[in-house]
Amino acid sequence: MSKKTFQLIALMIMMICILSVSPAGCSESDHSVTLPKDAKERDDYLPLMEDTSIENIYVEDGNDFFRSIDGVLFTKDGKELLLYPAGRHEESYSVPEGTERIDDDCSFGYGCALKTLELPASLQSFCSENLHRTEIERYVADLASPVFCDVDGVLFSKDLKTLVAYPPGRQENEYAVPDGTEVIGIGAFYENKYVINILLPESIHTIGIDAFYMSYIESINLPKKMRSIGWSAFKDCYSLVFSDLHLPEGLTEIEAMSFETCQLLGTLHIPEGVTLIDQEALCFQAKLTDIYWPDSLNCFVDEAFMKEWVWDKLEMVFGWNDTGIADYTCVMHAHEGTPVSEWIKNYPHIVAPQGVDTMDVNGYTAACDRAMQKAGYKDAAVCYNPEEKWMAVKPLVAYNLHHAAAVYQYQGKTILCGFDDLDGCWKLKWVNETFLDDGNLPVLFAFYGEDSLRIILPDATFPDLLNAIDYRFDAKTLKLSSALYVKDYLWYEYYDLWQCRLQDNTLIYAYPDEWDYGDEGKQLEEKGEDFASVEVESGTVYLPTAVRLPFPPGVDFEYVTEEETIIP
Repeated sequence: MSKKTFQLIALMIMMICILSVSPAGCSESDHSVTLPKDAKERDDYLPLMEDTSIENIYVEDGNDFFRSIDGVLFTKDGKELLLYPAGRHEESYSVPEGTERIDDDCSFGYGCALKTLELPASLQSFCSENLHRTEIERYVADLASPVFCDVDGVLFSKDLKTLVAYPPGRQENEYAVPDGTEVIGIGAFYENKYVINILLPESIHTIGIDAFYMSYIESINLPKKMRSIGWSAFKDCYSLVFSDLHLPEGLTEIEAMSFETCQLLGTLHIPEGVTLIDQEALCFQAKLTDIYWPDSLNCFVDEAFMKEWVWDKLEMVFGWNDTGIADYTCVMHAHEGTPVSEWIKNYPHIVAPQGVDTMDVNGYTAACDRAMQKAGYKDAAVCYNPEEKWMAVKPLVAYNLHHAAAVYQYQGKTILCGFDDLDGCWKLKWVNETFLDDGNLPVLFAFYGEDSLRIILPDATFPDLLNAIDYRFDAKTLKLSSALYVKDYLWYEYYDLWQCRLQDNTLIYAYPDEWDYGDEGKQLEEKGEDFASVEVESGTVYLPTAVRLPFPPGVDFEYVTEEETIIP
């Protein structure tokens, strides 16, 4: 045998040995990858999740953490499915018997062709959030499973009380949850992009965490006896619209960010029995006109959290509504038509206002009208602003138990009036005929707690631009305490504000504060430069005339365009 022939035979034997060590299909030609024996962390296989060229994942002999079953990655004991290759082309996959869990984060990669997923009797837990990247149309549970069953391809608990997972690739616009279902499970419709309308039976009492997170639903009914809506249940559901929403009567607590970015048109009715509303739980994309507040609610948010932050309690509940400043400052009602005697019975320390019959805007409007008539304003009428769709209070009456303010039309003038019953009788206490001398009606008009009356007026200087002045008055002394000029006010951005402070009977206007970070990383505040000041009348007992200044030097409004001012 020649030396050349011997070398050729040796090379062939070496190739056979290499192939015998590597699993079948490990070459680049059939799109496989092998994890080395020292692989042990999630990061060792996580990069494979989005690789649609990989059809099989194998594990080198001697690895103590992973194993491959038919090209799918599992834990060494085979009890948890870790990663199904994204490049597989079969439309059906049967999870092998013995599997108890499916990894919650990355088990099914982007792009896999699965349409049907068959689950074994051994499976103990299932989270649909890890399947939202797929187009699975049907779940099939083993009939012997003590935990799960399927109903028309939708995964339920064995007792049919919990909807566990809705197939993310099922292309139907509407789904009616079967009667008898009690719980919509965690992430059940997570990022679903096909279902538009959800019909819930009255048997539903719980919607779980992330149940409809980032889904495309446009409508859903909330059964009256529901007890719980989980954290972020409807978060980032931009298409979901509620109209005059009556929250379910069975709710006792409203979780954080349950409705963030949903649209709410009209009123919000919070039922009796609610004792806690978590921080930023009632964020909505659109404008509220009225909120009907339950007598049972005496805590907005966790008090320990409130001690750490100094935000207004209403901001804590309704914060992050960055489509408009009116979102969390709508008028707060007791239930419509609730008699004063009923409203205060749970608050023995509160003395009811004299002359106010019901704890809502109608009760205060009637009391104010009577006071105006008695004071000689016979033809005065409360103003409405029907063309201003952003207005937070309709009609223009704000109230705070023993105080009220209202905008009236009288003899061709638009006047601002204040009322109270601090001397035991509901009376007209002051009239300001100059604050609204250009007839400009507020877009927001509300009391903040016991201390502050807030009025937001569009800027009459630039009526074609979405600018406003945000005034805060001391609710007890009725003196102007601060003002902010808000540019493009439907977008309440910090850098768009001019500041205004009242100092020694002088209104001082300044540029916005500037924030910087010091050497130790602490945020430092630098006061903006003053650019104008106006003397105000001293010793007044009513709201002083507010002077509206033209925009400060160097500020250009030309960039405010229709495209940049987004109005839902």
